[in-house]
Amino acid sequence: MKEYKKAIVCFKKQLQLAWFTSNLEQEMIAFDSLSLQYFYIGDVDKAKYYDDRARRGKFETNFSIVKKMSQTHAKKRASVDALNRGTQYGLITNIAETLSRLIQKEYHECKKLGQRMPADFLQES
Repeated sequence: MKEYKKAIVCFKKQLQLAWFTSNLEQEMIAFDSLSLQYFYIGDVDKAKYYDDRARRGKFETNFSIVKKMSQTHAKKRASVDALNRGTQYGLITNIAETLSRLIQKEYHECKKLGQRMPADFLQES
């Protein structure tokens, strides 16, 4: 597969998640994984940098600007995702309620006219 650059993006996301959740163990695992991926693509300087951080346990300090920016971005992203999920849920709920009202209306019209409900309304998908 050799998709090392994609792997780097994923491990950087892991690092951001580790910072967001204050998980030092995952932070070290992310540094170690990044070191290996940079080694595979031939970027020895970055490989050494991340390897040194992983081996020595050099976690990012809480007052680090990079860590703070990453955490702020993660919080905003989480809020937007939650809002989108809520909006989608609301939209789907609204559609389902509208369909239910239309079917009930059709059912009552058929009953009032002494007719049976059309078969396509009764079929389950």
